[in-house]
Amino acid sequence: MNAGLTAITISLLLFSLFLYLVINGIKNLLNSITITISPSPAPAPAPSPSVSPVTITSDGIQFPKPSTTEGYMPNGNISCKKPRVVDASEFDNSIINGFSDYDSYEADRLKTLDEKWGENGWCKLAGVDEENAEGFVTAYQYHDGDYNEPVWDFDAKKCVFSGDDTPYACLYKEVKDAEGNVIGVENNKGEKLEVKFYNDYKSGKLQSYMESMGMGTRMKFLINDDGKLVLHKSGYDDVPAQKMVIKPGYNYPVTFMLLSTALTMVDNDIDMPATGIPTKFQTLTEDEIRTNMRTDVVDA
Repeated sequence: MNAGLTAITISLLLFSLFLYLVINGIKNLLNSITITISPSPAPAPAPSPSVSPVTITSDGIQFPKPSTTEGYMPNGNISCKKPRVVDASEFDNSIINGFSDYDSYEADRLKTLDEKWGENGWCKLAGVDEENAEGFVTAYQYHDGDYNEPVWDFDAKKCVFSGDDTPYACLYKEVKDAEGNVIGVENNKGEKLEVKFYNDYKSGKLQSYMESMGMGTRMKFLINDDGKLVLHKSGYDDVPAQKMVIKPGYNYPVTFMLLSTALTMVDNDIDMPATGIPTKFQTLTEDEIRTNMRTDVVDA
């Protein structure tokens, strides 16, 4: 693999950790301002469109108009995967997941399986479909605290800021139909990830987070002349700028695709339907997506 492909792959994987860094609220500057005249009534907000102007298929994300507006993407992946069952013979002169013997590995596997999928397993309590244990699970939640604090507690296995009565409200997981098509990414309250993120970003709540990440300079989302969403990474030193047309579930994880789509919709003043963006397509495994990502990245 050449240095360019390695660089963008590493950058994308690093950005997959960012969702565990929660975002800063806007500074409450208006609290120090005294208003001496009565304000005019605020205009009624425009209703959400009943049909999404953006369409998502396995071929890509289609926008209604070309643009060079930037977008930003906090993202992350929390695993509900079941530990792999292995044979004792596989440990002959091998180390698997840090274990050099079968008994230690098997004890840890059963412990992990119980923590995730046992009677009180957090994946089960969070509403993750056990048949979709391999699917992406992402944590996202805006709050007024320090955006450097993670929203998901990996030790306690619960959301940090959603309260003890709703310990899994910050988790969003892929929802699939009977044929295995991804038809959405929701939390256990049925809230759509792209709608939640779109509203937070559009209201300005994520501004401090975006500025601290330097997003829009090193990494950005553009709409090409064909109206397709493109991931763009700036060049540096002898590495040229690079780009990739995003194909959800093929060369880019579905969850991250929805976040980048929501960002780009806000930046291009495109309304988000209250019910989110209709999606229905198959998704490959994480390893297959990474392979296709490396293949599809080209010099910008």
